[in-house]
Amino acid sequence: MISATSEVDIKVCDFGIAKLADQVHIFSGSHLKPLQGSVTISTAPALPRSDSFKGSDFYLAPEMIRQEEYGSEVDLWALGVTSYCLLSASMPFVGEGGCDDLRGTYRKIVQRDFSFEKEAFDETSSEAKEFISRLLSLEPRQRPKATQAMLLSWITGFALKGLTSAQITEEDDDGDDEDDSDDHDPEDEEVDDEDANEPQGCIMHERLENKHDTCDF
Repeated sequence: MISATSEVDIKVCDFGIAKLADQVHIFSGSHLKPLQGSVTISTAPALPRSDSFKGSDFYLAPEMIRQEEYGSEVDLWALGVTSYCLLSASMPFVGEGGCDDLRGTYRKIVQRDFSFEKEAFDETSSEAKEFISRLLSLEPRQRPKATQAMLLSWITGFALKGLTSAQITEEDDDGDDEDDSDDHDPEDEEVDDEDANEPQGCIMHERLENKHDTCDF
């Protein structure tokens, strides 16, 4: 993730326990495909599901802690946790006993027990808080998909600001070029006219003398 207006680059790493799965097919009332005569089965694609308990404790979605089947919605939950952490330098879900209190942490996650009352959020926009709140929806189906999250006002606001900054920079560059073309000294023109009336050899000789006066060899 690289910004055209910032010198800070963000690198996402540590995918050691991430999963990459193909789409599966489930039975439904649409997209029926004939198989061996009159028998039909559904070929409607569905997103892969999992039930393994893997992940970083503070980023686990509630359905994972409840040991329910889950899908890519857990990634959007983790994105909400990451966004909260980036804006406040703290985790949204931490047990009363601190980082070592995993039971308390899991309880807060399952109960969606978090707030924006910390001092770090005093100047945080309502759009940013809405972005995090929607990603940290307790019900997986209520969380926006990745494409929908990109269209939330907090994200689109950054895109518009970046576009505006780029336009301002381009306009400034164009203005500087115009200023340079208009910035000329009439006296320079007079000097050029005087030089034009002298033999070319005299002009070169005078310039060489000036060069030796001002430079050390």
